[in-house]
Amino acid sequence: MSTEEDFVLVPTNITLSEFLAEHLEATKETLKKRTWEGHEETARVHLVPMLGHLKLKELSRERVQSLYATKRAGGLSPGAVRRIHAVLSAALLRAVRWQLVPYNVCQDADPPRAASPDIRLLNPKEARAFMVAAALPKGSRIMRSTA
Repeated sequence: MSTEEDFVLVPTNITLSEFLAEHLEATKETLKKRTWEGHEETARVHLVPMLGHLKLKELSRERVQSLYATKRAGGLSPGAVRRIHAVLSAALLRAVRWQLVPYNVCQDADPPRAASPDIRLLNPKEARAFMVAAALPKGSRIMRSTA
């Protein structure tokens, strides 16, 4: 039989900024130090300034999508915006588990596609030079011909 003492009251008006602080505190012991520092920086630099004032229940796919578009317009790479998406999505997944929100709005948002790296194939002359260099003893220097 449950009693009132078995229930934890969850503030329904918690802002994203307040929740991110709780989320980061909860993940401090489960993430590697450098990973946690990256998540904290992403929250501090990108998420809190633009969305931190919103209550969790006010967060929507449109607002998240707008964040991504603003960050891209501000010069961030698709990969950097995808990292913002990953941090926010992980935080909102915890909010769902903690029953602060009914679902993770990041699931409906579309982060930018990661840019494909520019790959250039070696021509036959470059491939031969590469193979010769690879066969040299470690630490050998290759002199480039100017001819």
